[in-house]
Amino acid sequence: MTVKLIAATMCLLLGLNVSASTPKPKDDPGVSTHKQINQILLNYNKFLESVTEIFSGIPHIGSTLYRSMNPGSVRSAASDGPSQKSDSCDCDYHSGGCTISQLPRANLACHCTYKGAWTCGGEIRACAQPDAPKCKNPEKSLATCLQGGGDCGAYPERCDCNYHSGGCRIAVTAAQNTACKCNYKGAWTCGGNIVRCKDSNNAKCLNPDSSRESCQQGGGDCGGY
Repeated sequence: MTVKLIAATMCLLLGLNVSASTPKPKDDPGVSTHKQINQILLNYNKFLESVTEIFSGIPHIGSTLYRSMNPGSVRSAASDGPSQKSDSCDCDYHSGGCTISQLPRANLACHCTYKGAWTCGGEIRACAQPDAPKCKNPEKSLATCLQGGGDCGAYPERCDCNYHSGGCRIAVTAAQNTACKCNYKGAWTCGGNIVRCKDSNNAKCLNPDSSRESCQQGGGDCGGY
């Protein structure tokens, strides 16, 4: 394309120069008016072809120059594939606090923070428990959020504990991969809140129930069993 462009430009310039430098011939009564008109049209068509060639090459030249001056701006299609993820995460605000909206890489956690004005943000952190299933394979769940140790108050999962003689006992079980921490509030009343499990790979963490073993995963008051 570049060679054609240069050739077309030279032909156009030479043609113009020849036309300008060649003296106008005297009228030749032997040349018909019809022949002169055909010659003019032929020259005009050649001129249009040269102009078209020049303008068709402009985008190519521009893009070539841009790529040569900015080599870092051109990325291969493979670099934009789904396997390329940045080391970042994000969180959204919902009633009660934050939830993860953009996942971190595998083996990393997202620390959600409430920034005010109904806005949350996220920062990459090391997992609180690197061997936890939801650290190795993050998802937009409460268990993954807890690995970041930030604000996870917008998740709907809840647990609760009741008072029994001697202390607390789980009444509403925690979600999978989390634990319920029972707390004695006084006046024969207990409550519970979702926390990370002591052992994230324990069977009572992966599938919590209302047993003493599940209660112990939360690290709270389990004296009511």
